[in-house]
Amino acid sequence: PESAIAWSDVMVDIEETETTAVALYPNPTNGEVYIQTEGLRRVSVFNIQGQMVYDVETRDDALTLDMTRFDSGIYLVNIIAKEGKTTRRVAVMH
Repeated sequence: PESAIAWSDVMVDIEETETTAVALYPNPTNGEVYIQTEGLRRVSVFNIQGQMVYDVETRDDALTLDMTRFDSGIYLVNIIAKEGKTTRRVAVMH
């Protein structure tokens, strides 16, 4: 029997179980993005090709990301906090 595999260009948004509330706004953005969560430890930004384009460690509960340095498009923001991690999509529009 023949089998076929169909590939799709649709990206599936998978989020880890959040154990703490994360605020990320505004989204979409044409400038800065604000991230707030208790016990924020690290924020990494990946382009749609999976390349890390920004990475920072922090010990604050809030962080401001300057997204003007990135081209327009969709980015994945990986947020690691003391109580867990999550990945959010952010649209950059210039």
